[in-house]
Amino acid sequence: MTDARLPGRWLMNMQMMALSDRAWRVFTAALMLGAEQGTDGVVLKAAFRFLYPADIPAATLDELAEAGLIERNPDGGFTVLNWTKTQSAAAEVEHQRERNRVKTKAYRDRKKTGDVTGNDPGHTPRQGEDRQGQARTGRIDQPESFEGESAISWPVVPIPNSEAA
Repeated sequence: MTDARLPGRWLMNMQMMALSDRAWRVFTAALMLGAEQGTDGVVLKAAFRFLYPADIPAATLDELAEAGLIERNPDGGFTVLNWTKTQSAAAEVEHQRERNRVKTKAYRDRKKTGDVTGNDPGHTPRQGEDRQGQARTGRIDQPESFEGESAISWPVVPIPNSEAA
């Protein structure tokens, strides 16, 4: 899953505040489209229908270009400028996906052979089933003393029985 990022600094950026609602929506939708489709900010004219439910007037694209956010392309589309300053490059996203695939496959292979270490969060010991882990030897009210240190004793305050009240 990919995510488009809107930097928090844009919230009070006067350049962003000055955009019309339509221009803001087209721009942010272009970020989402580019991130999801791995276009590195290149938006073809054919993809405009995914950016805004109605036709996108040339004035909106001019507004975004004048704000320095996009560059118009000869084919009628545009490219989001400075893509990698706020978004991940498509090659970076694909590299991470491949790393995740390898990592997941290795984990599943280890799980099949029983070589997985750690706790299985989906398994809770049932009554009569042995605990998996080191047995506790001391009691809470009698802490162990360590070599060269004295044992610290904490006061134990009984909790009143709420049913008796």
